[in-house]
Amino acid sequence: MNLARYNRNVFPSLFNDLWSNDHAAHAKRHSHGGRRWAAVDVFEKEDTLHLEVELPGVKKKDVSVEFNDGVLSISGEKAAAAEEGEGTYFTRERHFGSFSRSFKLGSAYDAQSITAKFADGVLSVTVGKKEESKPVSVKVN
Repeated sequence: MNLARYNRNVFPSLFNDLWSNDHAAHAKRHSHGGRRWAAVDVFEKEDTLHLEVELPGVKKKDVSVEFNDGVLSISGEKAAAAEEGEGTYFTRERHFGSFSRSFKLGSAYDAQSITAKFADGVLSVTVGKKEESKPVSVKVN
């Protein structure tokens, strides 16, 4: 008798995705035909939010960064490699096509401070906090 993993939850939680040891299933859930293959690291350093997006083979002119109504969206497209000659593929792991990632930033971040830099296949986006959102030290008397 063979057992198959059954997951009744159609919308797996972010917590389950992050802590799951089933990396193949995680990759399959997040490929969506190439639309979400861009791997992203998001971290905060001092008073700035940083997003680093791996986009190997993507050209700078094919990347778009937009901020609208508190949501930062990164999208673009990677053109498919030209098929050379006749042949049989045994595996195809490279991703092509469009991608799109969106992040709800909330009201603490300043849209006017957003910068984006693309170098060596990595898109680096930074967003500063609004002055009123920064921590304030209060002197205790």
